Amino acid sequence: MTDVKTKDAFKIGWAQEDRDRTVAQWGIQTPYILFSRHFKMAGMPVPGNQRWNEMVIYSQVQNALLLAVPLSDAELNAKINGGFTDFTTQIRPWNIHIPDITKADFQRHGERFV
Repeated sequence: MTDVKTKDAFKIGWAQEDRDRTVAQWGIQTPYILFSRHFKMAGMPVPGNQRWNEMVIYSQVQNALLLAVPLSDAELNAKINGGFTDFTTQIRPWNIHIPDITKADFQRHGERFV
């Protein structure tokens, strides 16, 4: 994992190189987007021991792959309250690859969407 708060460009770059090698071992080439499924992190408003998803996209990938469209507060609330697509329903259509170790983790936690 990369601690971007350190602002140590060398460590951040090296961690990205390590991550790219690991992802390549899964058969995925750059650019890619990582999804992280984990328990509450410090400062995050996630109740109890509930697991939640985080899409981890680094700036270079954001700039290369995503079109960012600013939303008003009202538009954002509309999206949050049902106007979004849960990625777990789009595993095949979005070509999401899940390593075996992650599938096993999902099963261990009773998450059967894979």
